[in-house]
Amino acid sequence: MTEWQETVMRQTRSNIRTRYYSKSITAFLFYVCAPTSTIDMKAESDKDIPIEIRDGEEITDMWYKERMAPENIGVYNPAFDVTDHSLITGIITEKGICKYPFDKAFKELGL
Repeated sequence: MTEWQETVMRQTRSNIRTRYYSKSITAFLFYVCAPTSTIDMKAESDKDIPIEIRDGEEITDMWYKERMAPENIGVYNPAFDVTDHSLITGIITEKGICKYPFDKAFKELGL
């Protein structure tokens, strides 16, 4: 094996160890702040949630003194995204904090 190949193998092993250990020991809390009016109890999955795509001008120049991107550049500007429920610690609403299982927590809040 050449020195270059050994270096690549060492780096690959290091990356694999880093990914494994970081997944097993790293944790964080993720809370969503959302008014109850934005919670759709009829949606069974993320596929049932339409994502509004806004005008790219909001990103390129709407809020700035000068344009922030070249003319005619492609822009993708979703109004929001959908986070997998398994990654959410809780949802903070004006009626209280909902924790998993969310359907039960929503019912307790009267949603």
